[in-house]
Amino acid sequence: MTPADNNIALQALARRLRRPVASLADFAELSPRHLQQLNALLEAASQREAKLLQHDLRHRLLLPLRWLLQRRLRHGA
Repeated sequence: MTPADNNIALQALARRLRRPVASLADFAELSPRHLQQLNALLEAASQREAKLLQHDLRHRLLLPLRWLLQRRLRHGA
């Protein structure tokens, strides 16, 4: 594993966290494999949170408000 591989994995992690690469300098010591695992774990956590949010929206909002919000989210996203 080359430093270039590590840099690519660190850049992917920074994009996932929406942070500058320089702010993740402490993670540069991790191997690219560990950075990829961390990125995969963050993606899974993000998907779980999105599913929970969608579930809450579906079950807690009144039908007209739900319809308007979902319509806006589809067109805005």
